[in-house]
Amino acid sequence: MSNPCEYCGTMEDKGCCQEKCPVCGKEFACYLEECPHCGKSVGLPNVRRAKHPNEKKALQSRYGATIQKAIQKDANAPGTLDKLLLFQKVVEDKGCVVINLGLKVLSNLVVDRQFYGNYYDKQKPLGKYDEKRENVDKCVLGDCVKRIRYAALSLDGKGLTNYGKKGGNCKCNITLKLNKVELTTSLLEKNAFHFEKDCNNGNSIPLGHRASWWYRCELAVIKVADSITANTSAGEFPKLLLTATEEREKDSFIEVHIFGQIGLDMIKAVSGSSNITFDEVSQASKKTKLEKIAKRNLIVIKSTLKRAEKPWQEV
Repeated sequence: MSNPCEYCGTMEDKGCCQEKCPVCGKEFACYLEECPHCGKSVGLPNVRRAKHPNEKKALQSRYGATIQKAIQKDANAPGTLDKLLLFQKVVEDKGCVVINLGLKVLSNLVVDRQFYGNYYDKQKPLGKYDEKRENVDKCVLGDCVKRIRYAALSLDGKGLTNYGKKGGNCKCNITLKLNKVELTTSLLEKNAFHFEKDCNNGNSIPLGHRASWWYRCELAVIKVADSITANTSAGEFPKLLLTATEEREKDSFIEVHIFGQIGLDMIKAVSGSSNITFDEVSQASKKTKLEKIAKRNLIVIKSTLKRAEKPWQEV
């Protein structure tokens, strides 16, 4: 059975679309990372996929339809279109990339200067969830998935609080420097697991649901347009773009895919709570001991951040 190309949707038995190498000018299959003729890099695969003409065309079509729908609403509820365009402007001006992580991972990143790992760096048994996740990730990102770091698009620096609780819930998240990630980043309209059905059926995810960093605003408008009215306040924008709940399946956000390593130099700021708890630990004495250790670690983290001139923001 033939499968569709992950990049262009063309069935493999009919041949993938071809791209021209910017170095030697010869054509190569769209899923490759290096030109097979000259050996030069042809760009990061997640970004190239988001910038593919078919993907961009579908995204622009969806964005155009969204704006037209807002214009129609505006006829009966004046101000709807203006509010949607204001939201787009706020995303352009204030949109940031955030990652929630546990205290131990934060310490490894800040104090020990280790790179931030991803799901595939962990030694783990392969369970049903792992198999499901790896299937979806491969469907969405292809063979480069092991080099991708996941984040979320935010307007207020707050992230997905249901992530990063292991090892002490201090609600830590890092905000990344945009000039360090904009060229390596692609975005998906929602959690990749929402496309599980497409992936299980052997299909690619529908075109027009991903974007390069430069089209993040259009993707955000498509995502939240139905929730914005003339009466929506600008203060509501952050939660419309990113809604964090206690259940990951109910979280709503734009998933950010960053190609490559993330180190301390890429961090703009860190936020978290100094009131660290280990709610998952039932034994009181063990819980107290863990909290004392975690608080000492947090002091070292804050001190290291201060020396690196990176602010800690208490939440």
